[in-house]
Amino acid sequence: MTFAQTLAGAILASVTLAAGAAQQPALEASSFKGIVRDATGTPVACARVVLRGAAQILSMRTGADGRFSFERVPFRARWLGVDESSMLDARRYDTQREINLTTATDALLAGVLLDERHQPAAHVKVTALRREQKYGRLRFVPVTNDVTEADGSYCLRVDLAGTANEFLVGVIPAGTWVSGPVWAEHVTRLHGLPPTYFPSVTSTAAAQAVRLSTGEFRTNLNFALQAGRVTRIEGDLLNPDPLILSQSDVVLEPPDEDVAIYRRATPDARGHFVFDDVVPGTYTVRVFPIFRSEGAGKWGVASVTVRGEPRTHVAVQLQPTQTFAGSISFAGAPSVLPGVRLLVTVVADRVQDPEQRFPGEFYPSVLAIPSASGTFTMQNMVPGEYRVFVSDISWRGWRLDTITVPVIDDDGVVESRDITATPLIVEAGRDTFGAAVRMKAIVPRITGTVRGADGRPSTARVMVFPVDEELWTGPRASTHQAEVTSQPDGTFNIYTLDAGEYFVVAVRPSPTPGSATFKALQAIATRVMVGRDEEPSATVSLLEQPWNPGRDK
Repeated sequence: MTFAQTLAGAILASVTLAAGAAQQPALEASSFKGIVRDATGTPVACARVVLRGAAQILSMRTGADGRFSFERVPFRARWLGVDESSMLDARRYDTQREINLTTATDALLAGVLLDERHQPAAHVKVTALRREQKYGRLRFVPVTNDVTEADGSYCLRVDLAGTANEFLVGVIPAGTWVSGPVWAEHVTRLHGLPPTYFPSVTSTAAAQAVRLSTGEFRTNLNFALQAGRVTRIEGDLLNPDPLILSQSDVVLEPPDEDVAIYRRATPDARGHFVFDDVVPGTYTVRVFPIFRSEGAGKWGVASVTVRGEPRTHVAVQLQPTQTFAGSISFAGAPSVLPGVRLLVTVVADRVQDPEQRFPGEFYPSVLAIPSASGTFTMQNMVPGEYRVFVSDISWRGWRLDTITVPVIDDDGVVESRDITATPLIVEAGRDTFGAAVRMKAIVPRITGTVRGADGRPSTARVMVFPVDEELWTGPRASTHQAEVTSQPDGTFNIYTLDAGEYFVVAVRPSPTPGSATFKALQAIATRVMVGRDEEPSATVSLLEQPWNPGRDK
């Protein structure tokens, strides 16, 4: 079996481990050895195995035989896992124990990175960028990292998101926001070099995109770092205070509309910020507050063009954020016991403006827990549009009815505007008070029965997940997914759902929820609609399905 063939089936992986001292916690100078396998038992090469202590980290890739070995670890090991997913307690391993870890990956990208002198570039972070619909158009978005070994080799495990299966591989500037983890204890900080992409080019327009299919392992993506003109942007935040500075982010928005490479910097105590290794172009500097438990932060924006010489006096004027306040009320049963406070959270998620390339998720989370009297105040709202909703309510027996805010028309008359299904518009210098959030006691639910192949009631795991794949992950996933075990008589009842269209399936044994699992289950699941008012519930009859972790996605 070739190296590429070994990796082609690496969709779900398990790791077999052995620790140094039998029946003892992992102590200093312990050794950890094992093998990484896929669901079929085939050894998996190029899997990143991570060993963590309290403040230390070791990592290594498996060889072609799937094996790894950490010899005489110089710290007290606490966690061990593959790709830092599903990390398990290393202190519990003994010489005989086998531990299975699962990790989802669709394909891999591998190659060698060379420096400007065409020597191996060791300990350098390499990034995979996936082409996907993001911030109003198709862009290449950083999705995961790896750090090169001493010989310059790298291996990027990537997920294919629907039809998003086209990637760039490159070395991008330090401070770039990337959702994927870095598994190395040491990363070399590059200076004086522009971003470099496969095959050894400094612009995304000249970069060669790599198209992957599920299970594919693409090798020989070798490239070298390139010299090029870079400069520096630095400046100051005006009108700051120490608390605001300590809780603010400065972000450099890229001039290239084809990529979503956003760099972050933290201002110093005087409000000074610096971005090194900037390619000439026109950039936007944005400042926004990190989430604060109390008190209002500030925001700011400035445009800057660099042609070659450093820009060292960029001034960003800070402005106050806005406040959104009101009260929440409950109507109908079930009711709260007298004297018992109902804990819910009012949340405002920023709506992404298709005309604005700046990511909505960069803005702070805006939320508030109402007081015992039902009043709430939300601060740190940067001007823009927000979707307001209430979380942590479904399982308590409540559903959002309406959200209204007072507005003043052109004649000075105060009117009530319903923003339940439309965005709240936050304008600079204008706070919103008197919002009314109304709840009612309607809870969508899915009920039904599960039967085995013999037609008898069965005790199986019932999983519910949304038809909309965007709700498989992210902040709204928790109110669109659920799983229960059916009763001995086969019945089940699920309440913790928002209205929408769902897949329902009964499986045995119980799989681990996640995008890879949901993809595999779609073909055997039953599709149901749970309505908001007229049809709050759905009843289904399910036939228990066997779950095979190696099922094609």
